Amino acid sequence: MTNAYFNNIESEIIPLIKNAKKSIFCAVGWFTNPNLFRVLKDKAKNIPVYLVIINDGINNKLGKLNFQEFINKGGHFYFGNDQNLMHHKFCIIDKKIVINGSYNWTIFAEKSNRENIVISDKKKIVKLFFHEFE
Repeated sequence: MTNAYFNNIESEIIPLIKNAKKSIFCAVGWFTNPNLFRVLKDKAKNIPVYLVIINDGINNKLGKLNFQEFINKGGHFYFGNDQNLMHHKFCIIDKKIVINGSYNWTIFAEKSNRENIVISDKKKIVKLFFHEFE
């Protein structure tokens, strides 16, 4: 299965996260979407959830998402390396499905921007993305 999405992207991602059984690995440049954050926090209570984001003013702005809550729920949180800007936008579910595209996990990406994702369960593609995450 491989499919592309250009609208209502959040509603495509949330069920995949909710249905994860073993693990979630996310590398997303900017993350300000509270709905996606909420489901990741919920999953972190039960399965390993890894999150890498950019260490900048968008992700660290006062009043934004509380990444400490994610850590407190059991999430594994990392900032990308400042010398080698992590600009990815992908998520791997159970090492079986990859979500990738222009879509940053932000409020603007969902409400204002023209964005896309591709969801694929092609083993070779998932393996390549997992290798990149590591």
